[in-house]
Amino acid sequence: MIPFPWPSFPALVAEYAARTPHRPAVFHLTRTMTYAELDAEAAAAAHLLRDMGVRPGDRVGCLVRKTPETIATYLAIQAVGAVFFPLDANQPPTVLRDLLHRLAPRAVAVCASQAALLDTLHVPGLPRLVLPHPDHCLPLPHAAPCCRFWTELEGVRASFRTSPLPSDDEDTPVYLNFTSGSTGRPKGALTTLGNIHWNSLASVEHFRMTDDDVHLCMMPSFVHPHELFARPLAQGGALALMDGIDPRTIADTIRRFGVTCFMAVAAIYETLVRQHEHLRFGLESLRVAESGGMHVPAALVRDVRNRFGLRLLPVWGSTETTGIAMATPLQDDPTFPAGALGRPLPQYLVEVLDDHGEPVRDGEVGELHVSGPGVCREYYHMPSESQESFVIRADGTARFRTRDLVSRTPDGAILFHSRQQGMLKVAGMKVYPTRIEELLHEHPAVAQAVVVRMHDPLRGEAPRAVVALRPGREATPRELWRWLEARLHRFALPRVIDIVDAIPKTPGGKIAWKEL
Repeated sequence: MIPFPWPSFPALVAEYAARTPHRPAVFHLTRTMTYAELDAEAAAAAHLLRDMGVRPGDRVGCLVRKTPETIATYLAIQAVGAVFFPLDANQPPTVLRDLLHRLAPRAVAVCASQAALLDTLHVPGLPRLVLPHPDHCLPLPHAAPCCRFWTELEGVRASFRTSPLPSDDEDTPVYLNFTSGSTGRPKGALTTLGNIHWNSLASVEHFRMTDDDVHLCMMPSFVHPHELFARPLAQGGALALMDGIDPRTIADTIRRFGVTCFMAVAAIYETLVRQHEHLRFGLESLRVAESGGMHVPAALVRDVRNRFGLRLLPVWGSTETTGIAMATPLQDDPTFPAGALGRPLPQYLVEVLDDHGEPVRDGEVGELHVSGPGVCREYYHMPSESQESFVIRADGTARFRTRDLVSRTPDGAILFHSRQQGMLKVAGMKVYPTRIEELLHEHPAVAQAVVVRMHDPLRGEAPRAVVALRPGREATPRELWRWLEARLHRFALPRVIDIVDAIPKTPGGKIAWKEL
């Protein structure tokens, strides 16, 4: 690993390509890309982007899948000094058109499998760099006059060492990472080279990662894109890519490429546990199993250990903190409370504050605020939203107001209670959905449970639980209600418990709250 502060990622790849040209950098079912190949293809793509008119400071949209060429494209955009931003193919066309209009990209990188979607957005004249995809043929050049194709790279291969390199300044913008937009217009957190470097350094230190690790990140390419490449490329290690969330494919990919570090949302681990009940498989190569993006029930931590002998490590992070800022201890710690979000990582400061911005006592519920060099400073071209969420501290770093309600234990662990808008007021009493979900997960028949608000004519609002059962298990709403009755205040009991075949999920495996 090159000592911190690191240079830009294109420069890092060039350095590793010179040292260990034949070392694998990217594993994929279609090919294994060495560092020499990644260096050459990214450099060639950078020349092609310049030829398309992309200049430092320009924005480049990425409507891509997880392929080796996508990683090379991210590096190429950085090498040009441009700012890339992901486009989520699952968003409505109106949202995608709005993003393209707001960000006015100089060009768009698009996988062949998603080129038709880009056509429906009606952005005539926008230059495109079309990446290959194993399931789709590239369109004919005469049918796409604004397109350049990955196949052209063979004629423009050039080394980063003979090309202008981007700035290594920590404040150099690298990409725009978007909030989900579930409560309004998506906000683009302007992420700098320094944000990515400090966040990656914190993760590498905490999980004791080395250049021998192989990383598989299940997050889609439009969610924290740097998590696909930053940790492994910072060390000269390798990353394994796969699309989809099929549990058999996940297990096969981990075995095939000897994956040692794995990050996924809790729902993916739940599917692995359920699949293991019918088809036994091992995950012996894994040593770091992170779970972020949604709450991790304590029951799931136990299930993963019992099934795979693997310690599941809940982590907490956000778009605005450039990834994870808190994590569970790497080694067993009997003092660490089950279900906690974690403790702060190096480089991050975590505070629990009341409505007046004052620290609360240990055990009291307050709002989570996170500071440090890994925290973004603003939302792109959204000054009022930036002012509401970020405070620039005296040392130049930012403090982010998360709007998560948490408490702190005496030994520094952070316990999650609710999002501010998720907390319920039932007849004036605060009710935290996470507590109800945790108790439902303790029931032997429950595979997954989520709690949402519903209107109550007497109490203003009340909890509603949506539950999916384990295969072959049975339980009635009344039985589950009685299970909770012995464990909860009566005002916190769900007014309704709905049993469904499956909890609706987004393509990335998170809860699809809008469908509940």
